[in-house]
Amino acid sequence: MIWKKGQGLPITVIIIAAIALVILVVLVAMFIGKMGIFGKKVTTVTEISCTESCFKNTQGARVHGVVMPGPTCPDGYHEQYGSFKDVGAGELCCIDDTKTENDAGC
Repeated sequence: MIWKKGQGLPITVIIIAAIALVILVVLVAMFIGKMGIFGKKVTTVTEISCTESCFKNTQGARVHGVVMPGPTCPDGYHEQYGSFKDVGAGELCCIDDTKTENDAGC
């Protein structure tokens, strides 16, 4: 008597496909659930103030930003990238790199 193997998918392929499907469903659920939170975070970023926030300069001191006209910050300052409520068109949030002491309130 000759035994014939059945033609079909091996059980390991079925198990791997089931695991992949579960992972995909979890990722989709996480992505959909986080979209509402992501939208809220984006709106709060634009509420940050350059002059009221504290940033670390190249000396390691915590200092407040300074709003200055662009296109670049002057020598001794570096630009703090971001969207700030008190920085208008053509202005930059610059950080004073010459300070070695923390600003009050930082």
